[in-house]
Amino acid sequence: MRKGIGLLVILAAAGLVVGNTRLRAQPAEDAAIKQLIHQMVNAYNNKDLVKYEAVCDPDVLTIEAGNKFVGWAGLGDNLKMEWDMLSDGYYWNMGEIQVHFMGKEFAWATHEGSFQGKMKDGTQLQESIAETYIFQKKGGAWKLVHAHISSRPMQK
Repeated sequence: MRKGIGLLVILAAAGLVVGNTRLRAQPAEDAAIKQLIHQMVNAYNNKDLVKYEAVCDPDVLTIEAGNKFVGWAGLGDNLKMEWDMLSDGYYWNMGEIQVHFMGKEFAWATHEGSFQGKMKDGTQLQESIAETYIFQKKGGAWKLVHAHISSRPMQK
């Protein structure tokens, strides 16, 4: 009976530690994740594959508009294809970013923003965007390991 109670106390204490790790504010890490997301957006808006790739894990998995892009090669090819279809002057606008941590090595972030631009064929784009990102700390640096992007035409 004592061993059972002792085990329950240990498990409860471990649960509190894990729970506190998840809920504890991590301002520096929060700022680092937000900075990476802004780096991705700036890289997209400036057609800068090198800066975009710097944020991503080589095995990043991206899901966008029902398409799955596996690894940096798949994501990079998709970005180049999108940029080839867009006229200059497009803009991906970030909304408020919310970051959540799972321990010290995983974080997920969400935001709602917008995209405005014009396709080279003249089609105007004005979309609302909702995104979820998962980051993992690897070798001391945060890397994007998964992204899910949803968009729809803005309501008039």
